[in-house]
Amino acid sequence: MNYLKEFVILCTCLFLGIITKHFISFPIPEAVYGMIYLFIAFTLKIIKPDDVKKTSNGILHNLAILFVPAGVGIINSYDEIKGKTLVLVLVVVAGTAITMGLTGKIIELLQRRNNVR
Repeated sequence: MNYLKEFVILCTCLFLGIITKHFISFPIPEAVYGMIYLFIAFTLKIIKPDDVKKTSNGILHNLAILFVPAGVGIINSYDEIKGKTLVLVLVVVAGTAITMGLTGKIIELLQRRNNVR
């Protein structure tokens, strides 16, 4: 499958996510809704993972570029976050630990439910 067709599939899922976000006012990003639509398409076998494999891998290999705007935003906000470094580090560490713990527990529950061990 060519890159343009794969990219259109991914953008269509993202567009559906944007539309969903417009109608549903949950604090969930549009991209997450788009991933849900992509998952549904995979589950219903509307598309196969191989149909978007090359483009997805290309995006993943260049993912670092997407962090540049976030880094610039942090540098632009330096005056506001100056002196709060310890608090920010603690929040990031605590958030990471909580996320890892909850993810582990959810996987554990799902494995127990499916009797997979």
